Amino acid sequence: MIMYFLSNLLTDNLKYHKEEILETKWIDLNAIKEMKQEEFRSYPVIEKIIENIESRNLYSLDIFNKLSNI
Repeated sequence: MIMYFLSNLLTDNLKYHKEEILETKWIDLNAIKEMKQEEFRSYPVIEKIIENIESRNLYSLDIFNKLSNI
């Protein structure tokens, strides 16, 4: 199972725990597609995520709420 999250940029002000995360930034899908395979920790996973986004093979987080009620 691959879990990833998509969102829309609301503000340029990103807040995060600097002790836990080295860097954050918003990256456009086209920019990701233009990056070299070597720039990714696991390119096959990124490739599958891009494929899912482009084919709209996406699921709402609500699916997890429904599963927790089973």
